[in-house]
Order: sequence, then C-alpha cells, then structure tokens
Amino acid sequence: MTTTDQPIVIKKYANRRLYHTGTSTYVTLEDLATMVKRGDNFAVFDAKSGEDITRSVLVPTYLENSIKMLTENQSKFRDQFASTFGKDAFGMMEELGQKNMEMFREAFSMFSPFTKMTAPSAASDAEKTASTGETSRSDDLTALKQQIADMQKKLDRMGGA
Repeated sequence: MTTTDQPIVIKKYANRRLYHTGTSTYVTLEDLATMVKRGDNFAVFDAKSGEDITRSVLVPTYLENSIKMLTENQSKFRDQFASTFGKDAFGMMEELGQKNMEMFREAFSMFSPFTKMTAPSAASDAEKTASTGETSRSDDLTALKQQIADMQKKLDRMGGA
C-alpha cells in the first residue's frame, strides 16, 4: 500500500481520457483496477468541475465484473444440473411443461361452456380422431409417468446424499 497520505490525483477529461498527474501519463480503467489491487490511494476528479468522481468511474467496471461472474455461475449451475439430471434435463423439463400445459388445455376445454357444436358428419370424423388420439394420449401419459418416476428417484438419491 502506498505510504503517502495524499491520494494520487487522476483527472478525467471530457474526451473520457484519464490522466495520472503523478506520472504525467494517460491511464486506462485497467490501470485503475491494478492500482486498486495494489492498494494505491487515488482519487478521480472531473478536470473541468473538480468534482470527485472516483465512484462513478469505478462502478462500470464493477458492474461488468458482476455480470461476468453471474454468467460464469449460471454456466456452472447449468453444468451441475445437467450432470445431476442428465445432459438433456432442460429439454425434458421443457417437454414435460409443454405436455402438462396441453393436458391442462384439453381438460379445461371439456368444461368450457363455449365449445362449438360439431355437425354430424364432422362428429364422426372427430370420433375417429379421438379414438386414435386416445391411444397416443395413453402412450404419452405412460411416458410422462415414467419420466416423473425417474425424476423422483433422482431427487430421492440427491436428498439421501
């Protein structure tokens, strides 16, 4: 840490350049970050008004680093989630959600008072579609139940660990 009581003066000009008055050189935000890491005592002043703008100069860098850390942690979370539940865990969750929404819509449409009445010829076509649809729904439901059971087993293993 610098032993002087007086802080190093950095002036910020209108063209956004930072000027180190002690070394008579222009510096960058990276240079300021290095100074912070070294523990140097410095202050940034607006060259025109003389206002201390140290915090406002350093905050953008802080935000940039915070966002970088957030994205890195999010990536780690995704990797850990994938290693726990499988590589296609997010896809399975999305698919499960879509299937649940479709089943909800179908159930809701049965209770909707505003459903259209179909003509007799259209009704026979609808019955044919419904009979083939029931088989696929049954298969979908069986697959969905299996996925839920598999996920419950994984959760039980995680809870026991």
